[in-house]
Amino acid sequence: IGKVLDASSGAVANALDRLVSLEDAVLTCERPRRFALAPTDDMPDDASAGSPAEPGHTATDTYNG
Repeated sequence: IGKVLDASSGAVANALDRLVSLEDAVLTCERPRRFALAPTDDMPDDASAGSPAEPGHTATDTYNG
């Protein structure tokens, strides 16, 4: 994520932690840290698994910070 956004790993980690605190994302695995979009009321039940935004990228891509 940091490489794509041209941001430091610390900035990416802080942003992901903030999204979790706002309940916009969920931490799905501690090691390696993995994140997913938080489910919402208007999402179908299977949508929280993440649909690719780009080929090869999903909402649960690993962040190794």
